[in-house]
Amino acid sequence: MTPEEMVAALDEQGALLADAAGRTTLDVVVPSCPDWTLRELVRHTGMVHRWAASVVEAAGPAVDDLAFEAATVYPPDEALLGWFRDGHQALLTTLRDAQPDVACWAFMRGSLSPLEFWMRRQLHETAVHRMDAELAAGHALSPVPASLAADGIDELLTSFLPRPSGRLRSDDPWTMAVVATDTEGAWTVRVTVGPVVAVREAQPADVTLSGGAGDLYAFLWNRAVEGVAVEGNAARVADWQGNVRIAW
Repeated sequence: MTPEEMVAALDEQGALLADAAGRTTLDVVVPSCPDWTLRELVRHTGMVHRWAASVVEAAGPAVDDLAFEAATVYPPDEALLGWFRDGHQALLTTLRDAQPDVACWAFMRGSLSPLEFWMRRQLHETAVHRMDAELAAGHALSPVPASLAADGIDELLTSFLPRPSGRLRSDDPWTMAVVATDTEGAWTVRVTVGPVVAVREAQPADVTLSGGAGDLYAFLWNRAVEGVAVEGNAARVADWQGNVRIAW
């Protein structure tokens, strides 16, 4: 996705999250994050938006702890959705106005510039939590464009999972292939006692997941359990669902 596409998609996903949250009460439990109520989900995502904006605005190699603390000052419930929308719009403005070569801190980049990293990370942070809000509200998940979904799968498999902090490990090595049927996206991950190794191609694997990119996106981020075909050792899917938990 281009930077412009990522920011436009972030705009849409944030609006969908707020709309979903407005359709129910803040006390409902988020089924995909059962330790959270919707209130905590909205607070978390609004905090992350403000924190990410402060990192880009700082344009330096370090994190401003005071900015993080300021982002965790939450309004009363009746003002929470307005607070969320304001922070979301401020993040969009920051990302659009930043210089392409801004040298801000980033905790995971790959081939992306620091600014592109934050565009991508905030897009998928928001899209995944938008799914959470819709599930909490008891509504069907909004369709995800194939390009957005494929990018989110790629971030998960090639950026998040290979980090040393990843929990997906196994004394008995196994592989999983992921094949999107509506895009050219395909990946294979190898799970061992060390960090996951991921490649951007489909290879012979112990288990293969296939389906539309949107269904795979929700499935791999553990927000849906349907819409994906499983071929091979289905027990490995349970390993995935029990051990893929993302924290920055």
